Amino acid sequence: MGIFSFIKKKSKDHLLYSEKTRELNLKGLESSLPENYSGIKLGLGKLKINENLVEISESIRMFDANQASIMADLDNIKDSNLRDEQLKKVIDIKLEIMKLAQQAYSEKKNNNLKNDNILSTIDKKGNPYEALRCAGHIISNLQEEDLQREGLIIWPVALKKKLSLIHKAQIEILKVLQNYNWSIQIIIADCGKPSDYNIPEFKKRMKRHLQSREIDCSKIEILSKYFQHDYSDRGDILTKFVDISNSLKINELSSFNKKDDTYDDQVKKEIETRSVLKYIQPVLTWSVVLHLAENYSNSNPNNKALVIAGQDEESQWTHVFDKISTKIGAIFNPILRTQDNGVAYTASQEKLIKNFYSEDSLVKQLNNGNISKWLFNSFIQLPIYPGKIKLKDLDFCDRECKKDEDCLKCLFPDEKSESLPDFVDKEKFVKKFWKIINPA
Repeated sequence: MGIFSFIKKKSKDHLLYSEKTRELNLKGLESSLPENYSGIKLGLGKLKINENLVEISESIRMFDANQASIMADLDNIKDSNLRDEQLKKVIDIKLEIMKLAQQAYSEKKNNNLKNDNILSTIDKKGNPYEALRCAGHIISNLQEEDLQREGLIIWPVALKKKLSLIHKAQIEILKVLQNYNWSIQIIIADCGKPSDYNIPEFKKRMKRHLQSREIDCSKIEILSKYFQHDYSDRGDILTKFVDISNSLKINELSSFNKKDDTYDDQVKKEIETRSVLKYIQPVLTWSVVLHLAENYSNSNPNNKALVIAGQDEESQWTHVFDKISTKIGAIFNPILRTQDNGVAYTASQEKLIKNFYSEDSLVKQLNNGNISKWLFNSFIQLPIYPGKIKLKDLDFCDRECKKDEDCLKCLFPDEKSESLPDFVDKEKFVKKFWKIINPA
């Protein structure tokens, strides 16, 4: 069999990519090729093989799986000429892997230089990672430097009759990241919507609010669009839907719908009567989000896609990261909850929104649960970014300033502090951000 006699390993030993480490073993690739095969040493020399490992791309993974599949069939091929032809294919594939790995190595070096330049500008442009964390947000599957270079934000929006306080808080996250040229794709989750929900009117209100916050609103789609027959990548989305469905158990999907039991008993009963389409909406949403994220990552391998959601959806996206894909990160804004039982507002916010139609009605609610701290973080602290809170921003304080370096600690000394202290003028506090949240 000529130069191909060196291939003796079982097919399972020929995968060069490790799922566990998500890396490609280049020394293993070198040892699997014949020593006298022309051109191979030149490629390895340029790649600096002594460094052993480089990051893998989806193309490398595909080629690796292809060559392993061919190797798995070799034992069933009796014709020596046909066998040699298959082995030639294996070498051609491995040479292509070498070429892609060399390209990945070069890109990694260039990116390291770019990252150094980005990190050197932190003090000049602020640090979005720390600003969001300071405002109570959870940042998941993202590195600090990811947020300081442009990427893709995918925001699945819960369809309501009107734009809610939760929506407006999440829009402030968009505003922070727009400082770093992040693109924004908004998806209105319309599957299984109630008949009295008006999508065009909801979209109109959303655009108006985005424009008032000087945020790009050019890409707003509805979720059902991606499942229409005329959507070109519908097949990929349906494949993801099947894969995600296979990873889920019924009790897990039930828990995700109930936001990990953060809802009260009445809302939980209402959820159990949802249509099947509404009940599987989380899976439909994940399928589309991952489709968009992977398309973006394949075209922009050095940039990140992320999703914006509430912290009551953290377990859902952790499931996605663990079982489906790590190609997307997430920013979760804090839950707005009641004082007496810790139940989230999110499900019943349309019943409670009447409390926020006027400044006076909101003032009366300020010591209910964590609403004061939640409002401060969402609509006073984040809108100032990349600046920091200063005395002029706290004109609602009715006493001489303590000159504390951290105004947040003065207002809310520890994690358990959620109500405004007595020295805060509550009317002035609400007026500070009422223009942003006014539902009119």
